[in-house]
Amino acid sequence: MSFDFTVDEAHNDANNEYFRDGKRLRLSAAIMAVLLWVGGGLALWMLGASGVGLFLGILSIAFGTMCAWVAVTLPGTTGTPQDLYDTWPLAPAMIAEVDPRTMTLMALVDTASEEGAEPRRALVLRTVSKVSGTPRTVGARVPSVAVGGKHRRGHDHWDQITPVPIAWATPSSHIRRDAERAIPEGDWQVLRDNLDRIADVRATKFDLLVL
Repeated sequence: MSFDFTVDEAHNDANNEYFRDGKRLRLSAAIMAVLLWVGGGLALWMLGASGVGLFLGILSIAFGTMCAWVAVTLPGTTGTPQDLYDTWPLAPAMIAEVDPRTMTLMALVDTASEEGAEPRRALVLRTVSKVSGTPRTVGARVPSVAVGGKHRRGHDHWDQITPVPIAWATPSSHIRRDAERAIPEGDWQVLRDNLDRIADVRATKFDLLVL
C-alpha cells in the first residue's frame, strides 16, 4: 500500500534522520577509505614493495577500497527523498518507548520483498530523536514507510526493515493525518496490542520479529 504526497525538501533536509544518518555514515566510510589508501601508500614507500611492506600496503588499499564501496552503497546514497516515499509501502508505526533524548518506534510491516511472495507480518524497531508534530508519548501514531534493508540472496523476504516517518518529509498536519487514515484501523490495533513486545523485538538479530 503506497501513499502519494509531495516531499517538502527543506523540511526533509532539516528533519529526516534516515538520510542524515546515511550522510554521516558515508562521510565516515569515505574518510576511512582515504586514510587506509594513504596508509597503504606509506607502507609501500617506507617498507618497500616486498615482504611486510607489500603485504601491509595491499591489505590497507584493499580495505580502503571496501570502505569506499560502502560509502557509495549505503542506504540513501541513490535516489531522492521523493523516490523513497514513492517506492516503499505505507506502514503503521507507534512510539513504543520514550527516553530522555530518544524514542523507539515500533512498526507493523510485511517482510515480503517481491511481488507474489507470501505475506509475512513482523514487528520492527527504530530509534529516533524526534518526529515533528507527534507527542512524545507511548502509543502515539507515526504513519511511516517501511524501507527494506538487509536481504539474503535467494530469499523473498527482508531480514531488516526500517520505518521512516511521513512527518520527516512534510510539515503538513493534513498529509500526516491522511496517511494515518489510509492505514486500516485493524493494523493500528494489532500494533497497539504488541507494543509491550519491544524486548522480544530487540532480542532478534535485526530488530525484526515475525508474528
